[in-house]
Amino acid sequence: MQSVTVKELRARLGHYLGVVGRGGRLIVTLGGRPMARLEPVGPSRPNGLPAELEERLWRLVAEGLITWEGEPTRLPEPSAVNRGPAQLSDLVLEDRE
Repeated sequence: MQSVTVKELRARLGHYLGVVGRGGRLIVTLGGRPMARLEPVGPSRPNGLPAELEERLWRLVAEGLITWEGEPTRLPEPSAVNRGPAQLSDLVLEDRE
């Protein structure tokens, strides 16, 4: 896997996005330490899971590390609830419930 510094990534972002778009994977480093990984986003399956995640889950099932006892399900659709501005105390009380 190729590594690139943050400075180089900023300077040549279009180039590196092209590399990732063609299936490449990059490790982004800052001060010589790995900070992030850039990789292509896999297509989603009908159940809403990214293909790569679904494949990893089935691999874990095959290895006997997890079990599956049901039919594939769809991920719930994300929803946003706007309750207006909340007080910190309200959030703490909600978290304790």
